Amino acid sequence: MVKIAVVGGGIIGLSSACCLKRKYPKIEITLISEKFSPNTTGDGSAGVLMPYLLQDTPKDLVERWSKGTLDFFLSLWKTPEGGEVGISLIPVSIVTSNDEVPPYGVFGLHELTPTALQRFNIPTLR
Repeated sequence: MVKIAVVGGGIIGLSSACCLKRKYPKIEITLISEKFSPNTTGDGSAGVLMPYLLQDTPKDLVERWSKGTLDFFLSLWKTPEGGEVGISLIPVSIVTSNDEVPPYGVFGLHELTPTALQRFNIPTLR
């Protein structure tokens, strides 16, 4: 039997362990971490799926990986355990002058009105 140790009980370690187990159900995974939920700093942090291009990484690969990550988190979110593992969809505002819309999907994406921009103390971008 293949045995794998994953170091880290945060989102990357747990996600890596889940993906490995899903892809290779017969492997044995040991998760090593100083602390586990709810005694980690990660319990208070939030992740925003906002991919960007890394050096020479082709854009189509970044988009494919982003969609895969989003699909994975959505599948966890839709399970009865979704809330227990801390996955939730929450509103977030990201203000940018970039007109490019991510192709992998963003929930509730919309352009801010001039009034909304004033609330953030940001001048009209156009």
